[in-house]
Amino acid sequence: MYCIGFVSQEIEVYNTLPAADFCANVQSYKNNLGNADFVVFFSPSGVEHFFSYIQMIFEKTSKIIAIGPSTSEKLLQCQAADHYVLESPNADSLIKCLHDSISAVNKHQQ
Repeated sequence: MYCIGFVSQEIEVYNTLPAADFCANVQSYKNNLGNADFVVFFSPSGVEHFFSYIQMIFEKTSKIIAIGPSTSEKLLQCQAADHYVLESPNADSLIKCLHDSISAVNKHQQ
């Protein structure tokens, strides 16, 4: 790829795999606490693992949040078009997104 006179090449240097007890932990959460209000994805690989292994555990009522544009793009590829994308990949932006979403729901219910 060329960019402003520089040549770049993408090289994958690692492969993220789910923890061995990932599905069991999620099922335990669901059994003990019910459906998640929000599911936050911090990486495209997290999206892949979620949709490959445990999508059926969560109901369509869970709101989905992507930490940034590449994670959002992976959600779109997995047919999860209805999701939020953080303004910045940090805790403050996540808290603002959660607050805004909850406020919108509360306002709609009034």
